[in-house]
Amino acid sequence: MHLRKDRDAQGHFYRQHQLPPDPEISQERIVDITHLSDLVDYLIKLMGVDHVGMGGDVNGIDDHQWPSGMDHIGELPNLTAELLRRGFGEDELEKLLASNWRRVYSGGKG
Repeated sequence: MHLRKDRDAQGHFYRQHQLPPDPEISQERIVDITHLSDLVDYLIKLMGVDHVGMGGDVNGIDDHQWPSGMDHIGELPNLTAELLRRGFGEDELEKLLASNWRRVYSGGKG
């Protein structure tokens, strides 16, 4: 049974296991690029720039789940521009967007 997109199968699964159905998800965009930048900034302050990376796995994200100002992964430069505006340097952005992931996937420490 494939539950991800089959609403009837989901309903059957929930009834069978006596679980309440998932709440309806709003189709309204409630986040914009500044909110996403706030999150990146917070995570970097919390853990350090060497431990934060922007993931490229965006398969399955519906149109309404993208932040306003970034309608698809091709608009990642909009986030980069906002982070530059906030004072992030080129080295920090390179870690955030690329080298931190390379280090993790290569088994490097850091």
